[in-house]
Amino acid sequence: MKDTNRLIKNKNKRKPISKELRKEVKDFYGNKCVYCNATRHLQIHHVDYDPSNNDFDNLILLCVFCHILHHMDKMQEMLEWEFNKKAKGLNIKG
Repeated sequence: MKDTNRLIKNKNKRKPISKELRKEVKDFYGNKCVYCNATRHLQIHHVDYDPSNNDFDNLILLCVFCHILHHMDKMQEMLEWEFNKKAKGLNIKG
C-alpha cells in the first residue's frame, strides 16, 4: 500500500474547508454520520486521505468515533502492507 508516505507528506498540506462547503457537506448527509447516523460531534473526512483535496466528492461526514475507527482501520491496512513488504524481502511467508 503506497498510502503510507503520502499520508505523512500531505499532513502539512491541509487546506481549510470553507464554511460554505462544510454546510453543503453537512446538508448533503443530513447532518448525520454516514456510518452510524450520529448527529453530534461530526467531522468532515477526506475520502482519498489528501487534506489538500477539498472537492465536494472527496468529503464525507463522520462522527468523531467513526472517524477514529476509520483511520484505525486504515492504519491497520498500512501496518499489514509494511509487514508483508518486509516479509517478502526476507523471504518469510506472511
